[in-house]
Amino acid sequence: MSPGLPGAAGRDSTVDETSRTTSPNSQAPEVEDTPRWPALMTFLATWCLPATTAKRTNHVLLHEASLIHFLAALLIVLLICLFVGIAEVAQIGVGGAILRLFDVLGKYADGFARHPWETGLATAAIVASIELGFVALALVITPWGAQDEPIRSSFANALRRTWLHTTHALVAVLLVGTPATMLSQAETAWDNAYPVPAPEWPKQPANDVQPDSQAWKDYQKAQQRYRDAYYPWRAEMESKKPLYFRNIELFVANGWVLSAFWIVWALLR
Repeated sequence: MSPGLPGAAGRDSTVDETSRTTSPNSQAPEVEDTPRWPALMTFLATWCLPATTAKRTNHVLLHEASLIHFLAALLIVLLICLFVGIAEVAQIGVGGAILRLFDVLGKYADGFARHPWETGLATAAIVASIELGFVALALVITPWGAQDEPIRSSFANALRRTWLHTTHALVAVLLVGTPATMLSQAETAWDNAYPVPAPEWPKQPANDVQPDSQAWKDYQKAQQRYRDAYYPWRAEMESKKPLYFRNIELFVANGWVLSAFWIVWALLR
């Protein structure tokens, strides 16, 4: 028997009642005196008290853990959409970001109404790949909390713990997304305040202009002049940006990597 996940002992009553047998000469099981937390407490405690949370939510059933997993995943999607809305449309405030979020959801609903099969299959494929990732992670950590029991009981315990730690991922998205969004907004404000104006895109000819006409050829030449002026202007502006603006993507990538290690570390506590 390996030490395994905290709270692994005593979970037979919630994972598999029939997986363990008691001989006539065996002692009566000890009474579990660890306080129990409701499943919703994982939203508050999983990320900061992983070992304590594992012990006090050991009674949570698999279907309850799956509901917590689904709710946390839904909140993660909404939070990411909210961050994207704030980052793309600078200085719109919380109200504008919420409107942006509803706009994104409305576009998805419109796409589903126009192309239900394609949109449904794409959504199902994304969800299935994410869920397979959770199952794979549960398989990897199954030996960590295994006891002398059927493998299905050990896997069920690992899957429950993995699902409950979706709430930890929600906190990670909040901690990484908030400063990244603030930096993105600050970068947009810096770009808008840059004293050298950007080159203007040439005005497009009327729709009835033929591609081989002189007006269209002039338009193509004007496009090339724009590119020749824009890229040096952009390079000069980027060179004058503060270092933290030029490395936002690196900051976000490192944040996700550290968050992944943080979640796995907490999951193995």
